[in-house]
Amino acid sequence: MQIAPFAPTVIRLFKGPLYDDQRKEWSELLLYFEEVRMYLGKIGLEVILNEPEGFAYLRQMEEEGQALPRLMSKRKLSWEVTLLCVLLRQKLEEFDLKDTDSRKLFLNKEELKAEIELFFEEENNRSRLLEKLDGYIKQVVDLGYLKPVSASLLQDSTQSRYEVKRIIKARFNSDELANILQKITPENEPPTNHL
Repeated sequence: MQIAPFAPTVIRLFKGPLYDDQRKEWSELLLYFEEVRMYLGKIGLEVILNEPEGFAYLRQMEEEGQALPRLMSKRKLSWEVTLLCVLLRQKLEEFDLKDTDSRKLFLNKEELKAEIELFFEEENNRSRLLEKLDGYIKQVVDLGYLKPVSASLLQDSTQSRYEVKRIIKARFNSDELANILQKITPENEPPTNHL
């Protein structure tokens, strides 16, 4: 049996989002997009390609009467992780409005801390948040919305730095972002979110 030339692209998509800075895989996806789309469609998966933002990912189709097992499990996010994701999405929105040549937004841990602690006015709540902040950041990294910058690329290796991945725009679109931000006020928990 001959392996399809787009097999590496499909396997790569099963591992998670694909970005345009992964040049070889990205160009193969664009080259074989129709074949990949048709192949994955036969097993109930849809390839979402956002060329302007530079990312692609898989989404399971919701078909009535088709009870396919879930490939991607939904995860319930804690309030703090939801809040951090929403704040990252908002920062990306603000970044995109600036006249900049870069498409990549980088934030360090101090900037993340400054953003999220505004929502915790009580000293006890703020202290608990800051104790667990590394864990919340790690969860957002595991979700694929933040990517740690390699220590070798940092001028100050003591300061953790992260790239905000544009795939977060697919998870929190503009309408959903506005809706959640409207519900969030300091010390007021938004509804938990599911991925």
